[in-house]
Amino acid sequence: MKWNRLTVWIAVLAGVLAVAGCSGGKTEDAGKYPSKPITWVVAYPAGGAPDLPARTLQPYVEKYLPNNGKLSIVNKGGSGGTIGMTEVFKAKPDGYTIGTAAAAAITNLPLLGDTPYQYDELEPLLNYVKAAQFLVVPADAPYDNFDEWLAYASEHPEEFTYGVAGNANAQHVAMENFANQADVQIRAITYKGENEILTNLLGKQIKGGILNHALAYEHVKAGTLKLIVNITGVKPDYAADIPTFKELGYDVEANFFNGLFVPLETPEELKTILQDAFKQALEDPELLAKFEELQLIPSYLGPEEFKQEIERDTESNRETLKMMGLIQ
Repeated sequence: MKWNRLTVWIAVLAGVLAVAGCSGGKTEDAGKYPSKPITWVVAYPAGGAPDLPARTLQPYVEKYLPNNGKLSIVNKGGSGGTIGMTEVFKAKPDGYTIGTAAAAAITNLPLLGDTPYQYDELEPLLNYVKAAQFLVVPADAPYDNFDEWLAYASEHPEEFTYGVAGNANAQHVAMENFANQADVQIRAITYKGENEILTNLLGKQIKGGILNHALAYEHVKAGTLKLIVNITGVKPDYAADIPTFKELGYDVEANFFNGLFVPLETPEELKTILQDAFKQALEDPELLAKFEELQLIPSYLGPEEFKQEIERDTESNRETLKMMGLIQ
């Protein structure tokens, strides 16, 4: 083959482009990761129920990250967690953006078609906290237990209003599922977050609300709120005597998780580093003592178990949303 100057130039250029193509998608050496702070998007307002366990966990995860790794928590609340998780979905899959989501942002709201992602377009790393959620009412409400409350709600159709943190979220879906089975008419009022529910509940703008057990704890202790029913299968010690819907004979059991997600195509070796740091943090005796003090319930699920749980909950929620007439 005769090599002229043009042929040589083309060959050299092709070689340069090939090398650039190979190196362009290359991530940093896992041995050096993390070499800068990792952005941890908590897809809920500061001070809300998912924010507390994340901020409690943060220094302990940092303790077990290699290379003196640091986490920078950024709160991106709104739309039931979907604004923050959209940011995670669109982020570069380089290990420097992770995100906390509760159930609604993954297993409920994407089914409505209002998010740019579906449940399987975010990579589940692990679940780290489970939460009980209770229907709570003011301490001076004219009912003290589930049977008395149900009798009141049945006798006063549409009068019992209760707050939920977002339309068609896991709280709302569970309560609508119950109302359908019990043939009772109650009205959901949607708010941006549980702190807003609490404010309106204590101010008597609504008759009840669905609150995370950790958020309700201090008010139950202080005697300003009382618990009516547990809409989950998780039973914190201080509320062990409050029945769940399942125990009362209703086929309703909401699942409230705080899970960690990363963009798809995040390198396996970086995901392993993150998983290991979180798992070690969740086994740290000092952290477990703090969780107990704050009424937080650690619950580690690895990526495969967590993925299976998400798939199961998504299909269950799909059927309930169809029953509610919100999707086809």
